[in-house]
Amino acid sequence: MPILNVPDEAEIELTHLCNWNCRYCAICTRSLPAISEEEAVEKVRFAAGKFKTVTFSGGEPGLLSRKNLEFMIKCVKDSGSALCINTNGTFIEKYPDMVSLFDEVVYHCSEDLDDTLKTYPLFRNIRYMLVIDDFNLVKVKPYLDANPDVAFDIVPASYEPGDLRKPLSARGRMEIAREFRGRITPESYRRLFIDKDFDKVKYF
Repeated sequence: MPILNVPDEAEIELTHLCNWNCRYCAICTRSLPAISEEEAVEKVRFAAGKFKTVTFSGGEPGLLSRKNLEFMIKCVKDSGSALCINTNGTFIEKYPDMVSLFDEVVYHCSEDLDDTLKTYPLFRNIRYMLVIDDFNLVKVKPYLDANPDVAFDIVPASYEPGDLRKPLSARGRMEIAREFRGRITPESYRRLFIDKDFDKVKYF
């Protein structure tokens, strides 16, 4: 998912499997029924060429087989749609030779800002994304200070209407905007005050 809404975008959940268990996961895929790789392929075949941008998401797409990922990537690229992917880094680690095939790789690069950042300087299409809620807000400054050469995409935890979990508070958003200007991407500032519009993206 590009961190801002892309007009005419399809976001495709390729799998509900994930090797992380983020408290703030927007979709809570672990509670959803499994998606077979055959179903994932059919979703991609349906969306390819019908949308300006197709984003592979999950779960973690890097847990899928190489054979099916290669087919789905080719399907979208041949259709003329732009191709993006959301990953926690598993895809990058397992399939580095396929990273350059994507127009944009949104790398959710830390589960909860407790780990050491792994960067991929050879790839120019990777965006380093952190999801922030009120629980990990106090960790943002130390994490940014430890990685001064990375311009992070900061995404506030937010949920679809009806979800009872609390998103990043207005106070937390203001704190980030005030303290980290110049240290995070311009898109981050817009996301701090305008949540992703789930109605503008077609989900499969």
